Amino acid sequence: MELVTGFQGKNHVTARQVSRLISGLATDGETYVLKTLDQLPAELLNANTVSVGTGDIIADGTYFTVEAPEEITIENGVTGLNRNDLIVARYLKAEPAVDEDGVPDYTIPRVESGELAVVKGAPSSGDPDDPAVVEASIYDDNTTLAEFPLYRIPIRGLSVGTPEPLFKILPPGAERWDSLSQVQHAVVSGRSNAYGNVALFNDIGLWGNRHRILIVGATEQDANRGLLRTSSNTYRLVVQNTTGWSCLGGTNYTADVYYIMLPESD
Repeated sequence: MELVTGFQGKNHVTARQVSRLISGLATDGETYVLKTLDQLPAELLNANTVSVGTGDIIADGTYFTVEAPEEITIENGVTGLNRNDLIVARYLKAEPAVDEDGVPDYTIPRVESGELAVVKGAPSSGDPDDPAVVEASIYDDNTTLAEFPLYRIPIRGLSVGTPEPLFKILPPGAERWDSLSQVQHAVVSGRSNAYGNVALFNDIGLWGNRHRILIVGATEQDANRGLLRTSSNTYRLVVQNTTGWSCLGGTNYTADVYYIMLPESD
């Protein structure tokens, strides 16, 4: 075992260790932009140029940064044909050195870099597909190239559309904690219908505000029974038997329900 965040009298913290820490704490396999700098805005300057503003990107546990706006060149469209191009965060790693027998030596550190790049799509007379990108784990020693889509650039004939973001915004920890602290709890009692479905909105007493409620969890207080989620806010009363789960229709229940009240829409 090694202590990473401690003084050892030598340089010992590696980029891979920091990447794994970021991946474990902050991401789930998605590509995120942090709420820092300008949050990576993209603006169409003309039919051939997209300006990408400053921002910080987390992808596959790896931290990329754009600290000064960059201009990306888009190839011209073709009359009568449609195309989707992608602006990607591209990860690059130098090829490994080889020994005298031609065998790659992966123990020697290799230079890594990142860049904004365009992956050009295939023209189509109908609805175009996004182009394929190189999907690879940065943690694999064999990986020398990986691409993470940031924006889709829709090109319809000679017309270039507004850049469409493909990343998620990762809020600061304080904001995520605030969202968790807003979870409310209610103990409700009711009766399932003939199919075992339960009306938790009604039982909470907030049916009129059901469009603003997000139920994040519900458990039956009887340990021998359960509430099975069948959609985002729909549950079914079930009981476990020797072959799996059976629905309990027309049955009284008491449940702990955890929910969030969403803000009013404008």
